Amino acid sequence: VKEMLEQQYLPTIGESNLKEVDGYKIRLISLAELGSNLWYTRRGTTYQYNPSLENTPIWVYQNFGDQSKNVYEYWTMTPYPYSSSQVLSVNDAGIPGNGGVLTYDRGVRPVINLLKANIS
Repeated sequence: VKEMLEQQYLPTIGESNLKEVDGYKIRLISLAELGSNLWYTRRGTTYQYNPSLENTPIWVYQNFGDQSKNVYEYWTMTPYPYSSSQVLSVNDAGIPGNGGVLTYDRGVRPVINLLKANIS
């Protein structure tokens, strides 16, 4: 995913339009960021969307992509703790789960660090 984002997607945006933050101009979101910025709460050992909080953007937990192709989850950059070949993904109920690289029903939600001057 990193290679695709940096080598294929990044040039379509224009690298000069982006700011590097923590070593990245474009990347996947982490579960910690969902917890601190996007209305996720910690339940037990994982984060889960808290529907009682208002103003949560719908993209956080729904509409992950083309449902005709069964895309009902998206990958995060948070490693799955029980397997080095998987990452945590977020499903349409807002519950994190494991997502392997060979799983066909996962999408991506890139975090893009645009320069403020380029936002219109």
